[in-house]
Parts: sequence; C-alpha cells; structure tokens
Amino acid sequence: ENGDAWCKWATLYATSGKIFRDLPVLQASLEKFERADQYDPHNPHILSRWGDALVLCGANNDRVDQIRAGEEKIRQSLEIEPESTRLWYLFGSCSNELG
Repeated sequence: ENGDAWCKWATLYATSGKIFRDLPVLQASLEKFERADQYDPHNPHILSRWGDALVLCGANNDRVDQIRAGEEKIRQSLEIEPESTRLWYLFGSCSNELG
C-alpha cells in the first residue's frame, strides 16, 4: 500500500522494457503505475513516469491512443510542477512522437 514502492517497481519494468525492447514488460509497467497512482494520486513523479511509459508503448505498437494518454499524464504532472525541465523534456518527446 505504498505508491512510491509501486512506482519504483513500475519504473524498473518500464526501463527494462525500454532497454531490451520488450513490449510485454513495458506494458506490464503500466499496471504497476496505475496501482501506484491509486495509492498516491496526483503525484507528479508517478504521473510523469507513467506518461513516459504510455508514450513508449504507443510508439512501439503504433497506438496513438496510448501516446495521447501518456501526453495527458505528462500534462497533469506539468500542472503540478510547471517549472520542471525534466517534465518539459518528456512533454517535448511526447509531442515528437505525435508528430
């Protein structure tokens, strides 16, 4: 029942899926991010990492709906932390995928 622990587990899966180009592992991270969000809603760290994972999944399986969902998570995190350069970088990466 700890959002931070779920987020770390999800981030581990997302990073592994990204590095090894393993879409099922990357997709498994999404469930863990969702669980993290249930325990710690509106946490910009969770939202941004979840958004990044959604964008990666969408880009790797040509699903614009996942990229858009990732964009929304990143936007939510930016509303909370508008001065974060890391979040603006993620938003730019997402926009690049949509382009």
